[in-house]
Amino acid sequence: MDALGTGYDDYTPEQRDQVIATFPRGDDFKSEFIELQTRSALKKPTTTFGTVNLEYIECRDPTFRRPQNVCARIRNAPWHS
Repeated sequence: MDALGTGYDDYTPEQRDQVIATFPRGDDFKSEFIELQTRSALKKPTTTFGTVNLEYIECRDPTFRRPQNVCARIRNAPWHS
């Protein structure tokens, strides 16, 4: 809810105001949230495959290439079948 706004309209403006009064977002919550998630993902970029964390790296570094998709990885596995 706080990052993507999923379910935003399920709450009244008054309810949202109460939450923000209790848990302020700050002036630049969106950018700060993205930056924090990106820094975390960059610590171990190879662990981001198959997760939303990969998108944070892609947003920061346009030269970053995601690993092969899972179907290609399965097909290229060393197993006979």
